[in-house]
Amino acid sequence: MKTVLLFVGLLSLATFANAQDRIRNVWKTDQYINIESGQLQSSTIRPGWSSAKWALERVDNKYYRFKNVWKPAQYIHIERGFAQVGTIQPGWSSAKWKLEPVGLHYRIRNVWKPTKYLHIENGKLEIGAIQPGWSSAKWVFESIK
Repeated sequence: MKTVLLFVGLLSLATFANAQDRIRNVWKTDQYINIESGQLQSSTIRPGWSSAKWALERVDNKYYRFKNVWKPAQYIHIERGFAQVGTIQPGWSSAKWKLEPVGLHYRIRNVWKPTKYLHIENGKLEIGAIQPGWSSAKWVFESIK
């Protein structure tokens, strides 16, 4: 059974490469990561918003960068210590993310600050330490056809 789950998890991660996805929170299911306001946020969205579409770029064969589809020079990073979007330098680990499978969902952990995860526990999108059971730090990647 563990082998099957591992295979499914690896297959799911493989599908992220070169995909466009919306990233929805598990705890508050109407919350999607987007930049509609110009800033990185989690909020309700409208169906056609490209500001809530993310291209996942594979990095170092085990991490991802999240590039916005609407504004392709904008990547999610924490270079200044908080979650934001902006242009990045190629070597920035602050813009690299590890997707940690948790059942059918994922936690999004930063590579540069490995104890920091994207979450909405306090009502807004932020980066920080989390508790293992927090659904506010679990995300679903909804593939866009």
